[in-house]
Amino acid sequence: MAPPERNLEYPINEPPKRAAVYCVFFPNTSKSTSFVLIRRQTYPGIHSNQMGFPGGKKDKKDSDLHTTALREFKEELGVEKIHSICPLSPLYIPPSNFWVQPFLGYLTQTPKFIPDYKEVAEVVEVSLNEFIQAKVLGTPPGYMLSNHHVWGATAMILAEIKEMLKVL
Repeated sequence: MAPPERNLEYPINEPPKRAAVYCVFFPNTSKSTSFVLIRRQTYPGIHSNQMGFPGGKKDKKDSDLHTTALREFKEELGVEKIHSICPLSPLYIPPSNFWVQPFLGYLTQTPKFIPDYKEVAEVVEVSLNEFIQAKVLGTPPGYMLSNHHVWGATAMILAEIKEMLKVL
């Protein structure tokens, strides 16, 4: 899912920053399953206006990356009490020099998202059925989900989740 021109090696002189994100499944109002993505606000940075999972940079006060993912999810969407399923494969994001640790989790009830509009431009709920049926498309490669082109690291994480779902 990485763009074809992407150099996947990280700079030797600058250690990568650490970050964590959470893919959270939940029952939606139509009694099926969804997960949430966010569209980041527009700002003068590399990930401006991009689709992604809630998450962000590890703070010094975070005991580990799971704590980071939980804190960021709560800060960005106002939701906590996530039940953890498992960590997913960490991945390196060359343009911003981040090693990102994704986590997979679920909520037992339909959440009421309260976005922090300083960071989140849009909350996008994606039904599990739509995701399962989505085909890889485009340049850069990714998925069209809820009328948004999801690519890069987020698409790579989703591809891993899709493979996991095939064995269930």
